[in-house]
Amino acid sequence: MYKIGDSFETRHGTPYRIVDFGQDKRNKTVYVIAFPCGIRRSVYSHNIKNGKVKYPYDKSVAGVGFLGLASYKGNEKIYHVWRGILRRCYDPRRKDYLRYGGAGVTVCEEWFSFEMFLKDVPNLPGWDFDKFKRGEIQLDKDLLSVEGKVYSKETCCFLSPRMNNVLKYRGGAA
Repeated sequence: MYKIGDSFETRHGTPYRIVDFGQDKRNKTVYVIAFPCGIRRSVYSHNIKNGKVKYPYDKSVAGVGFLGLASYKGNEKIYHVWRGILRRCYDPRRKDYLRYGGAGVTVCEEWFSFEMFLKDVPNLPGWDFDKFKRGEIQLDKDLLSVEGKVYSKETCCFLSPRMNNVLKYRGGAA
């Protein structure tokens, strides 16, 4: 269907081209694509046809966030936390935007990358993987910061939902 050298763009406008092809385990054709930065990915023709090819640095979350080289698979719960803070701060269509982005709450630029957020989370005060998985702790930006206006590795920690709510109603948005 496609041939080596064919060029396309992701839905965010990042160019890529087909550089090779082969077969997967089910004997389906797999295309090897290359982005200008040198990153290569294997994709199926339907991904190309339907505009589903993703470049890891396309700003696909609230116009600012991107996956980087991290994987969503296996990190779904923490991904939803990351996506949530970006959407609250940068997507005016969100119902809670007025309490966050509309009130001047931001996310540090480093955390626009899910890869960097994922790297920093285990080093944040209060982090406990098992408690996080059970929903016993939540990300908080208010306790360690005077103003509670920035999500960053310097201003965030993990707290119980109860403590997070106490801080939220004390004056800041959680």
